[in-house]
Amino acid sequence: MGTWFGFETYQWSDNGYFLAMSMPLRFVVFSAFLIALGMFAQTRFKSKEDFALTTRAFGLILFFLSLWVVSIFGNYADFADWGDVSQFSLIHWSLLLLIASIAALYHGIKFDDELNRGFGLIFIFVNLYTRFIEYFWEGTHKALFFAVLAASFWFFGTRAEKIYRLGKSQKSDVREG
Repeated sequence: MGTWFGFETYQWSDNGYFLAMSMPLRFVVFSAFLIALGMFAQTRFKSKEDFALTTRAFGLILFFLSLWVVSIFGNYADFADWGDVSQFSLIHWSLLLLIASIAALYHGIKFDDELNRGFGLIFIFVNLYTRFIEYFWEGTHKALFFAVLAASFWFFGTRAEKIYRLGKSQKSDVREG
């Protein structure tokens, strides 16, 4: 269905845009529909829960990857047009990715949804590291750049494990007690 959607909207597009959206932005909208469909089917049709979970997982992968690509390239369908803009002018897409990631993390912790919690946590870090590379690669000495990168991997890695286990620890303590 995703391949069909990509081919169809590409055929209908004019200069790379379909309904004023570039291909990655179209897939953000399409994948949001898949996530909603998967969540609806997961609660409504218990016998098809595995299929609904797979649909939702695919929708989350597509949603976050598409939104990540949009946060880098914006809503530009032409590489030459994108090359003329500064990365800072695309910061609103990065903020949208960060908000979506935090929302997924919050939902995952609140409702003990491991899938949303995992995607939210992963894409918070993917977004932060992408911005770090975009903004500091050019002007920073490479030894300092990689030292900061290594220190941040250690710092966030130790904290990420605690955040990931937030929803699990509360539920398992209740079951044991």
